[in-house]
Amino acid sequence: MNARRQAATHRGLVVDTRARLGFTAAPGTTDDACIRHFTLALPPYYAARLFDGQGAGASEQQLCDIAVEGLGEFVSATEVAALTAWKSNSPR
Repeated sequence: MNARRQAATHRGLVVDTRARLGFTAAPGTTDDACIRHFTLALPPYYAARLFDGQGAGASEQQLCDIAVEGLGEFVSATEVAALTAWKSNSPR
């Protein structure tokens, strides 16, 4: 096991991502969707799952699913739904 993987699976992994959150509304209103920036430390369990998935040949979509699941422990259900929609619609 390399040093980075060992550190991540013992201490966790920092994920930095963006997602558009909000509702369809008139531009400039408080409900208008905006880009939110998340920098969160995923627990070691998710880091291990990401490394294991990568090693097993998981697709980028499958790895994103694991990351979104981990982010779900830290953000609200609405934000998780938005992150899920964002990863499904983001160009690869």
